[in-house]
Amino acid sequence: MGVSPKDFLHKLIQKGILVEQVAAQYEIDSLKRDMPIDNYLLQYTNLSPEEIMKAKAELLNVPYVNIATTAVD
Repeated sequence: MGVSPKDFLHKLIQKGILVEQVAAQYEIDSLKRDMPIDNYLLQYTNLSPEEIMKAKAELLNVPYVNIATTAVD
């Protein structure tokens, strides 16, 4: 993924998407399943996939583009 799970979860906490206690549990659960945290969040939580991808884009310093709503030339 390019960023640590803690950094990723911290970004979601900063954005008000998660609280610390839940983030800590998600980190433990993703480790138990041997899954990257972003994949775990997408597959096993009710978090918005768009919010997860926006946070990931911010951490990777790339623009977020929703291709479902963006016109392609």
